Amino acid sequence: MYHHLSRSLYRRLVRVVPQGRSERHALLDACETTMLRLATDREYFATPERFLFLSIRSLFPIHAQRRVRQIIDRHLRVAAAILEQYAAAAGPRPCRATTRGGTPCQREPVGEGRYCPSHRHLEPEPEPFGAGAAPGVAVAA
Repeated sequence: MYHHLSRSLYRRLVRVVPQGRSERHALLDACETTMLRLATDREYFATPERFLFLSIRSLFPIHAQRRVRQIIDRHLRVAAAILEQYAAAAGPRPCRATTRGGTPCQREPVGEGRYCPSHRHLEPEPEPFGAGAAPGVAVAA
């Protein structure tokens, strides 16, 4: 699913990269890695734009880096929206836990959670109201 998104981004960026087979290959690898991770591990991939830009910025001349960052930001924003629509249309998702045997759990998660009833203890606890405040500091209501 993500393959056409990574190739689309690559085609936009390859116009700016100087000629060179190794540079183009590095660019393609970085685009594919970013899109794969965006598609499969979105919740733990907080800043895909930054990750991709830092991976490839050395391939571009300094005067082109602002344009490259704008292309990456725009393209990954659209790609994230497309991948979210695809995930929503895909239907039920499997539990994110693994069994004792090391295989992925096949049960469906409960409600909006990520884990099935057997693994719901792995769900992170929500922070209590005002947990981000320093001790002894009143939280404004």
